[in-house]
Amino acid sequence: MAVIDFHAHVLPEMDHGCEDVSMALRQLKAAKDAGIDIVIATSHFYPQSESIRSFLSRREEAVQELKREIEKDKENRYPEVIPAAEVLLCDGMEHMEELSCLCIDGTAMLLLEMPFSEWSERTIDTLERLENRKDLDIVLAHVERYSAEQQDHILEMGYEVQVNSSFVRRFGARRSVRRFLKAEQVVALGSDIHGCKNGYRYFGKAYRFLVKNLVDFKEVKGKV
Repeated sequence: MAVIDFHAHVLPEMDHGCEDVSMALRQLKAAKDAGIDIVIATSHFYPQSESIRSFLSRREEAVQELKREIEKDKENRYPEVIPAAEVLLCDGMEHMEELSCLCIDGTAMLLLEMPFSEWSERTIDTLERLENRKDLDIVLAHVERYSAEQQDHILEMGYEVQVNSSFVRRFGARRSVRRFLKAEQVVALGSDIHGCKNGYRYFGKAYRFLVKNLVDFKEVKGKV
């Protein structure tokens, strides 16, 4: 079974995660060295700053630029790169008709980043309505980074979640992830790589932790 990095900022000049194509290649080489076969390119999408069509146009340019450089590099083999987005939730987002265009290419899976500020009733209502959309399969990004109260809500509602590989660095984060593993809500592991420093340092350890603590864990449940 392919090893998937579900959350990575590797597309050149799409956000603060990757400054140019040379950095993207270094990131992908590090991913390959870490045993990763597929990298989901989840560039940040901020709905208050950009339209979906503008984002998709920029993303296609970045994907094609990276593809050209990979094809020219005959010495290295890189993981497959699949375009997607890390979408910041905003109130009323459930009414955005083209939102499904930001899903992982070829799937209905949408990586959704929740606000780190306190969630209002309207924020929670928006999340619930997005979860009920037939064209979306919501996965909440880096669940270990939210507050204890927010994590309790996610657990109670049964949302599927992604965890960052860096969670293994902190005992409290490992304990939080175990709760979601026990509830069988963890469906994906991501590096959340920004730049090149320590991007894949913890990925292998985190992967082994997940497999050890939940026998049924599979990357994205085989959906990608």
